[in-house]
Amino acid sequence: EHALLLKHLIEGICMYRSVRCMRVLISSGLNLCKAEIRLGFSFIGKVISFLPPITPLILTSEDAIGDGAAEMIRLLHEHGAAVSGVFDVRGHSLLHLAVLSGRLACVKQVFSLAQSHDNILNVFDNDGCSPLF
Repeated sequence: EHALLLKHLIEGICMYRSVRCMRVLISSGLNLCKAEIRLGFSFIGKVISFLPPITPLILTSEDAIGDGAAEMIRLLHEHGAAVSGVFDVRGHSLLHLAVLSGRLACVKQVFSLAQSHDNILNVFDNDGCSPLF
């Protein structure tokens, strides 16, 4: 019951990219690494997956860079959220998701946080595509 509540709370925080709310959770003792394992999803992946699709209107707005997504990704990583070795049901890594979002700031953030660039560049999804394809 508590896990389900935590899951919905974190999904909402990731959806709205609320850095302030995430900082409150972290300062109250939330261990991101353990929570990701327990809840079965990547927090950084959730932030990226909730970004709205790029449209001509978004390209001219602040949302084209992810509206705080890069800052949220950085905060999550600083507090133990996983960057590499995380895949969605289609086999997409976080770099796949960042590239598919169309937001360069998110791509740069995920790429800069990965410990081994070769490790994230040479990962193929279920269709055999790398993040660069």
